Amino acid sequence: MRKILFRFLYRVFCGFFLGLSVFAPGLSGSVVAIGMGVYQDLLRVIANPFRDFRKNAVFCAPLLVGAAVAAVLFALSFGYLFEAHEKLTSFLFIGLIAGNLPAVFGEMGASKPAKRHLLTAAAVGLAVAAFGLLVPAQPVGETGVFSPAPLFALGGFAGGVSALVPGMSVSLVLMLMKLYGQLLHIANEIMRMRFTYLPLFALFTLCAVVGLMAVSALLRLVFAKCPAYAYAVVLGFIVGSLATVTIQALNMPGGGGFSPLAAAALCAGGFAAGLLFTGLKRVMTGKETEAGK
Repeated sequence: MRKILFRFLYRVFCGFFLGLSVFAPGLSGSVVAIGMGVYQDLLRVIANPFRDFRKNAVFCAPLLVGAAVAAVLFALSFGYLFEAHEKLTSFLFIGLIAGNLPAVFGEMGASKPAKRHLLTAAAVGLAVAAFGLLVPAQPVGETGVFSPAPLFALGGFAGGVSALVPGMSVSLVLMLMKLYGQLLHIANEIMRMRFTYLPLFALFTLCAVVGLMAVSALLRLVFAKCPAYAYAVVLGFIVGSLATVTIQALNMPGGGGFSPLAAAALCAGGFAAGLLFTGLKRVMTGKETEAGK
């Protein structure tokens, strides 16, 4: 009974941090899942959820509980911070993004990269940075939602795909597409029982599920057969995103509440948190293994 309870609570714990990774730009849900030992199981479940449905449901239920708690807490706290202290919050995200780099460097190094893989990483990084910096930001109107439905559909699909790629951050992709703040606004509206944007949220969620299912089997094959190229793309995405978010943060107006010292502290804290997520595998998976004996 204790083993079952520990397994359940451990998966709730995993779900909580996976939920945080969806909302916190720079935190890669896949890196968190790899670090906590549930990534391959998630790929298996998403690729074919109806095969051994009962077992899959037992595995996913505590993950969903933890993710739901994280979603509510994050939407309430960071939704306010993102609107009231955007520049300071951006430096926290910069640290979180940079905290993923050691894990990706380690995975890429293990795959024995050649010069062509480094060139691939550089090309992807430049493309991501160009996209993020050249696409103009649109001013948020009074409602907080300004993008058309097709962009929400595309963002949902891209978010679903990026959720499964180690090193990529769902929320960072949404920031690059100028959807992140809008989705936080929609989430806050729904939690306040205001359902004006519920159809947009439903469209985004449906397309995210399609994206998840579309790439789950493909990713298992790519990371098994071409790991060096796969991690080169991941590295390029992270470096390009880091450059984009840093430049955008430096160009934001500081406002009366901005402090360089606070920005540096938040950046360092974010970096430490990113390292923590990528280092949880040795601690938590070891405990789960002992519990399963």
